[in-house]
Amino acid sequence: MSSEFLLCCDVGGTNTTIALLERNGNNFHMHATRSYASPALSGLAEALETSLSHFSSFPSPNRCCISSAGPIYQNNMCIPSNISWQIYANDIQKRFNFPVKIINDFTAIVYALPLLDPLNPRQLIPLPHVNGNTPAYRDNAFIAIGAGTGLGCGALLRVEDLFIPVQSEGGHADVSSFDHISDAISQFWRKRYHTPPGAELLVSGPGIQRIFQFFYENGYITNKTLASHIIHTAIDKQPELIATYAQKDPDCQLVMEYFLRFYGRAAANMVLYFAGQGSMFLAGGVTAKNIDLISSSFIFMESFENNYQSNLQKLLQEIPVYLVPDYSISLYGAAHAISISSLNIRDKKKISSFISD
Repeated sequence: MSSEFLLCCDVGGTNTTIALLERNGNNFHMHATRSYASPALSGLAEALETSLSHFSSFPSPNRCCISSAGPIYQNNMCIPSNISWQIYANDIQKRFNFPVKIINDFTAIVYALPLLDPLNPRQLIPLPHVNGNTPAYRDNAFIAIGAGTGLGCGALLRVEDLFIPVQSEGGHADVSSFDHISDAISQFWRKRYHTPPGAELLVSGPGIQRIFQFFYENGYITNKTLASHIIHTAIDKQPELIATYAQKDPDCQLVMEYFLRFYGRAAANMVLYFAGQGSMFLAGGVTAKNIDLISSSFIFMESFENNYQSNLQKLLQEIPVYLVPDYSISLYGAAHAISISSLNIRDKKKISSFISD
């Protein structure tokens, strides 16, 4: 089979990354990437134009796949969730003269998951349950949730030789509270938005800032000097600052504890929507930046396993849960998504052989 070049785009509220990959049979090799601050761009076309000029030493792309946070309309148009763009596949196809496919960003993530090696910690990190067990990997369904600028969700179901992607906007479903403080946090933001808050409002980078804001405005924060430093920092920088200080400051530890508990509830809900099938994967930029925080305690997992029905607690305790340390897998997932029609699932190799060094 002759090789083809694929242009893959990951559009997020914070960053937009464009990569040129070469597919040769069942192998993908990433030749070049360009990253941009999304708010600084006039639109995706600007990033594509600039990237293609930098990729000019390579053959022109045969096809393009764009993955973006937000719902996809009629397989042609997307309004990203956290940036004021509208992306039309037809317009990009006419302008750049190659076929274009638009998919949800977490559809790209889930298309990458079957290619990852669960035994390679650079690709997947198993998260032990509260009882210390790490259930065996399951590949009949790949369920993903990921905190980043927003909260992405998606699933890839495996039926014999077919992969069936399930797009989800579950990150915007109502947030689940679990104690009197989480009730108060939810009520605090319900009053601000005049509607029940979605999980994304609290389970995301901005969600960390919102949890901190609740604690600050309601007198829970005792370290006033540190609090003043945080609130006078640019709002988009506050989540990372809070996570960093959580290593030593009790107030920031409390904020991150509630972030992880809200995260655990949202992840458990995603699993239950799919009847407890398959494996659960935690992806997204905030996840990747907080691997140690998530894996160093059972805070997330205690919340994940908690359910009012004992049989569902048991089901959740038996779900394999993995951390995805590298968010760039979405670019390989996008390449996989536009190549899947000509690849046989039985011939798949692990990503360690898909990706050339």
